[in-house]
Amino acid sequence: MAMQRTLLKTEDGSFTVQDNRTGETYHSLHGAVNESLHIYIQYGLHHWIEQHSDKRRMTILEMGFGTGLNALLALYEAQRMGLEILYHTYELYPLEQGEYSSLSYPSLNDYYSTSTDRYLQELHTLSWDEPHLVEPSFLLYKHHIDFVDASLPKCVDVVFFDAFSPNVEPLLWTPEVFAKLYNLQAPGGILTTYCAKGIVRRALQEAGYVVERLSGPIGKREVLRASKPYSSEVTL
Repeated sequence: MAMQRTLLKTEDGSFTVQDNRTGETYHSLHGAVNESLHIYIQYGLHHWIEQHSDKRRMTILEMGFGTGLNALLALYEAQRMGLEILYHTYELYPLEQGEYSSLSYPSLNDYYSTSTDRYLQELHTLSWDEPHLVEPSFLLYKHHIDFVDASLPKCVDVVFFDAFSPNVEPLLWTPEVFAKLYNLQAPGGILTTYCAKGIVRRALQEAGYVVERLSGPIGKREVLRASKPYSSEVTL
C-alpha cells in the first residue's frame, strides 16, 4: 500500500514524518528527539534500569518503528550504559528509501558522540522479519506485520507504545491489546506512551496496569507510564 507522507523539521532541528491522510506526525513538532528521550528513554528504559539495577539485559517491544528514532536511541543507550538489549519493533507501513534517507537528528550530538547517520540508515535497510545483531549489545528484530495479528515475544521488560493516536487507530488502544502486552511482561515490567487521554488510562488500568501521569516533554502536559504489579496475570 503506497503511503502519502511528508518530511517535516521539528523545533529541536530533528526531522519527523507526517501522514498526509490523517495529518498526524510520527513525533512532536516541538522536537522529535526531545520527545523520544523524555517519554521512552527517561521514563521507560532508564526507569526500568533504576528499578532493576542488578540486571544488564532487557527486552524492549516497540509499537510503531516509524522513523527508527526510538530504536536508534535504545541502541545508543545500550552502548552508553553497558546493556544488552533485544529490541522487537512492529510496523505495517515502513518508510521508503527516499523518506528515511532524508531523516536527520543533529541534536543527538548533544547527547551521544557516535555518528547517527550510519546507524539510522542501517536500522532502516536491515531486512524485516529476521533478527540482526547491529552491535554486540543490540539485537534488532523488525516485524513487518499488523500488531493485532502478530505473534509476540515473551518476557518483555519495557514497551514503547508509539502507535498513531486513538483517533486514527482506535483498535490499538483497547483493554484487549493492553492485556496482551500485560501478559507478556514479568511483574515490574513497564509501558510508556505519549497519549494521556482518559480512555487510554482506563484501558491500561482495565488490563491490570498501575498507571502514572507524568509531566510531558515540551508542548505536552502529560504522558503515561504503566507498570505491571507483582500479582497474577489478567486475561481479557
